[in-house]
Amino acid sequence: MELFSRFSSILTFLSGAKRRIGFYNYQGEGLYRGRYLTHRVTYNVHMHMSQNFMALIESLSEDTIDEPLVKREIPPSSLDQRLWFSPDESLKIKIHERLKKGYPFWDPSVNKLFILNPSPGDLLPIRGWPLEYFGQLAQALLDAGPHHLVVLLGLSKVRSDGDFIKKKVESSRCINLIGQTEDLKEMITLFSFGDALITSDGGPAHFASMTDIKVVVLFGPETPRLYAPLGSQVHVLYKAFSCSPCVNVLNHRKTPCSDNRCLKAISVEQVVSVVLKE
Repeated sequence: MELFSRFSSILTFLSGAKRRIGFYNYQGEGLYRGRYLTHRVTYNVHMHMSQNFMALIESLSEDTIDEPLVKREIPPSSLDQRLWFSPDESLKIKIHERLKKGYPFWDPSVNKLFILNPSPGDLLPIRGWPLEYFGQLAQALLDAGPHHLVVLLGLSKVRSDGDFIKKKVESSRCINLIGQTEDLKEMITLFSFGDALITSDGGPAHFASMTDIKVVVLFGPETPRLYAPLGSQVHVLYKAFSCSPCVNVLNHRKTPCSDNRCLKAISVEQVVSVVLKE
């Protein structure tokens, strides 16, 4: 279902919809995707993805004869256009109890909660900050204050990542919740309790921006210029190596790189400084 996959184009056609909107490659390199679309929109590699997606919607009010679409300015999304998540009371109680189970002395009025998402996911593991760095980060955040808690987040299949970090810090103030958030609502509710989320580039960073939590995102193989989460509380760390970004929608997000030095160049000290800065 990537932006320029043939499957998404065929599925759009098979939907039977009278208006079929999508990105079209025109004279660009890459796969020919047929002419199934009624509204062919230019994908702009110099524009944030939120603007590209808005261009798909805005194309509905354009004359389809006037290609390529959309021939007018699409302003960047403003903060008041973002979705906000307000968890219901039952969810808040559920997550509070889960935190209390992990650390019996948990008190939101006393403790600072730092959430670490160490896994970049299966789709693009090259986006992952080294697990060893996450272990050092957890220790540094715990050392920075006696009331600091570190919560580890992720899917159950990467629980070994949490076990590694727990063993590294050997502290009861490190709570391993990997595999214990049952759905997106629970994950975002957890964010609403947190003071900061530290994560590689990926979905959790964007979901967290639906809350007031500080979001620290580590970019490397992809560019924050196109994919940074929206929000005043988002802080991006990115080393602009000459080879970065090496994955994008026009190369099917494939890279020959097996050593993401662009991410390894982001030090634990840099991350700690951003996280703890008031």
